[in-house]
Amino acid sequence: ASSAELLSARLAADRRHSEGVPLALAAGDVAGRREAARALAQIGDAVAIERLGKSLSDDDPEVIAWSAYGLGLSCDLDPELSREDRAKLVRAVVARAVSLEGVAMSGPFDPWTSIGWTLGRCGGIDASRELARWLPKNDARARAAAWALGSIAARDKGLEDDVVRALLDAARAGLDDALFPFGRGDWTNRPPIPGLAEVARSRLGSGRLFAIRALGRAAGAKPDDLRALLTDATTPESERVEALRSLHRMGAAGDAEIAAFATRHAPTDDARANALLGPSFGAVRVAIDLLGERDPTKTTTTSLRAFVGHAPIPGTATPALARRLATLRCAAAAALHPGKPAEADVVKCAAHDASLPAPLRAELEAIRDLARLQTLDRAEITGEKRDLLVKLARDAVHRVRQRAIAILGAHAETEEAPDVIVKALSSKSLGVVAAAARALTDRPSVAFVLSKKAIDKALDPTSPPPEKVLVDGDRTIDPKVLEALDGAIARPMEEADAEIKAALAAAVSALKHGKARGFVMRLCGDRSSALRRAGREALTRLDPPGKAPACAAIDDHGAASPHASAKPAARTLKIETDAGTMTMKLDPTFAPIAVARIAELAASGFYDNTPIHRVVPGFVVQLGDPGGDGYGGAHTALRCETAPVPFAEGDVGIALAGRDTGSSQFFVMLGRAPHLDGSYARIGHATGDWVKIAEGDHVFKVTVD
Repeated sequence: ASSAELLSARLAADRRHSEGVPLALAAGDVAGRREAARALAQIGDAVAIERLGKSLSDDDPEVIAWSAYGLGLSCDLDPELSREDRAKLVRAVVARAVSLEGVAMSGPFDPWTSIGWTLGRCGGIDASRELARWLPKNDARARAAAWALGSIAARDKGLEDDVVRALLDAARAGLDDALFPFGRGDWTNRPPIPGLAEVARSRLGSGRLFAIRALGRAAGAKPDDLRALLTDATTPESERVEALRSLHRMGAAGDAEIAAFATRHAPTDDARANALLGPSFGAVRVAIDLLGERDPTKTTTTSLRAFVGHAPIPGTATPALARRLATLRCAAAAALHPGKPAEADVVKCAAHDASLPAPLRAELEAIRDLARLQTLDRAEITGEKRDLLVKLARDAVHRVRQRAIAILGAHAETEEAPDVIVKALSSKSLGVVAAAARALTDRPSVAFVLSKKAIDKALDPTSPPPEKVLVDGDRTIDPKVLEALDGAIARPMEEADAEIKAALAAAVSALKHGKARGFVMRLCGDRSSALRRAGREALTRLDPPGKAPACAAIDDHGAASPHASAKPAARTLKIETDAGTMTMKLDPTFAPIAVARIAELAASGFYDNTPIHRVVPGFVVQLGDPGGDGYGGAHTALRCETAPVPFAEGDVGIALAGRDTGSSQFFVMLGRAPHLDGSYARIGHATGDWVKIAEGDHVFKVTVD
C-alpha cells in the first residue's frame, strides 16, 4: 500500500466516507488491508458493512479483528436493526469463529475478543450459545465470552438456563469474569439462580469485583458475605463501593451494614473530617445516597444524624474539604427528610462561615439547593413545594436549574409552567436549553395554556361553572413556547453541541411542531450517526406512519480533522487538582486524532481552572467541560476512533453523548467495566490518586510533556 492510499483511508474514516477508502487496499499487502478494515469498522455504514463482510475471511488476525468488530457496531449503534439482519451478522461471525478453531493467533488485536464483542452486541440465542461454548477454555477467549454475555444479559434481562449453567461452571473452574453477566441488567423477572450465591462466595479472593456484584443479585446471599470488605482497610475502593451497592440490594439487613459503615466515617471531629480528603469519601457518599433511596428507619436515621446538625463549615476549611462536608451533610439531610425541602436540616445543610470566598459560598449553596430538589422529587409537588421548584427552575445556577426543570418535566402534578420553559429555552446555557427540551419531550403538557375557546367559555356569564379537570381540548401549546423553541433551534450552535441538537429535535417531535421540520431534516443528513438517529426518530413522530424518510444518506461529509494526516505522537499530561497531581500518558495507538486533540487543548490552557463535573465512585472520573454541567465542549466534534480493546482500571477514554459526539471531555476508569469496551475511544492510561477526587473538585493547571 502506498502512503497516499493509507492516508486516504485515515481521512475517509474521519470524514465518515466509506467510498473514500481505496478499494485497492483490500487486495494489497497486510498494512493496507489492516488500514482499510480499521477505517471501514469506524465508519460502519451500509457500504462499510458489506466490505467488512468480505474482509472477515482474511487470514491476518488484525484484519479479522477489525472486520468482526465493525460488523458488530451496526448492532451496537442501531437499536432498530431488524432481527433478521442481526441474525445474519451472528451467523457470519460464528462461522468465522468455527473456522479459526485451532489456528494460532498473534498480534496486538485478539480476533476472539472482537468476535465475542459482536456476538454480545447483536445477541440472540445462537450468539449466547456460541459464547457459552467458549467458556470452558478458561482463557482470553473465555473472558471475551463472559463480557459479551454481559451485554446480552443487560439487553434481554437475563440469559437462557443452559447459558447460566455454563457461566456458573466456568466460575467454579476459576474464571472470575464468568460472574460479570449476573451483575448486568434486570434479572428480577427471572427465577432465582441456584448456586449463584455459593459460587460468588467462593470467588471472593483476588479479582473479586464481579463476585461482589453477583452477590447483590443472588438468592441466599447475606450481609455477612460482604461485611469484611467494608472493615478491611486494604479493600480497593472500587470493591468497597460495589460491596455497598450489593448490600443495598439485600434489603434492611444490608442497609444496617451500610449504616454502620457510614457512622464509622462520619466527620464528628477534625481528624475524621480531614480523612474525607482521602479515598474514603467516595464510598461514604455512596453509602449515604443508598440509605436515602428508602424511607429512613431507626437504624439508618441514627447513622444519617451523625452527618447533620454540626456547626457551620468553618472559614479555615479548604475548598475541597468544604465541598465534601457540604455534600455529605446535604445528602444525609435529604435522606432523613424525603419530601420535606423546608426542614431545617435540609435548609441549613451547607451552612458556612461568611469568611469563605464568594465563589466557594456559591458552590455550597448550589449543593444545598440540589439537596432540596432531591427531597422534592420524592413528594407530591404542589403549593409551596411547587413554588420552590419553579423558583429554582427559573433563577438558580445552571446545574440546579437543569435538575429542577427535569423534575418539573417528570411530575404531572406540578401542572403547566410554560413561562419557565420559555425562559429556559432562551438561556445562554445550552445545558439549561437541553433540560427544557427534555422536559417538553417527557411531558408536553408542561407547555400548555388554556385555549381561546376555554378562556371565552370561562368569561361567559351564561356558561356553567368550569370542571375541575380540564380535557385536552381545553388546552393548547403556549405560542410563546413554540417561539422560544424556534429561537433555540435558530441560535448558533457548534458541531460539538450534538446533545443539545438531539434534545431539541425530540422536543420538536413531541410538540408536533411541523414548522421546525427543516431543522430535523438537517440532522437526518448529519455525518454523526447519533444526530442522524435523532433526526430519524423525530421525523417518525412528526410524519404520518410510514411516510418518514430513511435518513440513509449523509448530506455533507465535511473536512477531515487536521490531526488526521499528522504523525501520531505519545504525550504526557500533568494535571494539578484539589486532590493532588495526577498523570496521564496519552497513547495514540488506537485513537491518534483524539490524542492529538486533547494534547492540543491541554497545551492551550483549555483545561486550566475548570471543574471536575462528574464522579461516580468505583466507576469513573470525568472532566473537560469548562462550564461544569457536562454539556460543554471545544467547538468541533471528534469522530469516534473506537477499537476492540478493553477498558481497565486507570484507562482513559473520550466521553460521549452518542456516536461521534466527543469533543474535549474524557474519563478515567476507577474500576473494570466491560460494558464500555469497544464503545469509547481509548486514549491512554492515568496514574495517581484519582480515587481521591470528588465531584466539584477543580483542575488548576494541565501541562504537556
